[in-house]
Amino acid sequence: MLHDKTKEFIILKTILITNSYVRILLRDLIKPPFFVVWIIPLLVIHLFFLCAVTEAAPAKKSTSLPPSRTAAKVPVKQHSAPPVRIGDPKIKHLQQLLANTGFYPGSMTGVLDVSTKEAITLAQKTWKLKQTGKYDQKLVGVLTQEAKIKPKNYRKKLVMKATAYTSQDPGCGNLTKREHLLRKGLVAVDPKVVPLGTRLYIEGYGYAIADDIGSAIKGATIDLAYETRNEAFRFGRKTITVFVL
Repeated sequence: MLHDKTKEFIILKTILITNSYVRILLRDLIKPPFFVVWIIPLLVIHLFFLCAVTEAAPAKKSTSLPPSRTAAKVPVKQHSAPPVRIGDPKIKHLQQLLANTGFYPGSMTGVLDVSTKEAITLAQKTWKLKQTGKYDQKLVGVLTQEAKIKPKNYRKKLVMKATAYTSQDPGCGNLTKREHLLRKGLVAVDPKVVPLGTRLYIEGYGYAIADDIGSAIKGATIDLAYETRNEAFRFGRKTITVFVL
């Protein structure tokens, strides 16, 4: 800022001096020519100095962008939401069949995740099909039939005292011991009698998986999960036959 004011002062001073020389020149035109001889060179020198100072003064930098850049818009990066995993209806149907036959303890999501692949592979092995861990139309047909009938082959048969429970019961959570959402088809057992993860068939209940435990479930007792409390109340307490598959 100080440098700019100094240059302005020099330019103004030069203009004033030049004006003085011009007045002297005009006044002395009628005088002997030796006055003109020294005035004219001085005038030329000052004019040259004025031009040099003017050209040397740097132009002020524009703080605005060129028109082309001013009009340009900076693109804003959009953060899109993660893609939603939409379940495949065919996989969901297969999961339901696997659950109905005691192979799958998870939820019906329609997603071919690790637990679903493991259940498919186990079912394919059980029915002596090619073990792919993928959707299998032949497996769908076999499971559809098997879900309707009592299994012919089993490892052992147990007579157990049975009760029923739901996730709405006081003190009961939504998850089983093996971290699955509690639903019909999952039962609580004493792991010393029936290991967790065991596939079962229960008369009057259907296929099931030993997936939960309970403080009152000791020895030859079993607690059957239902979706609603009305269903659990209707079941009450019974002595049932459990087939270990």
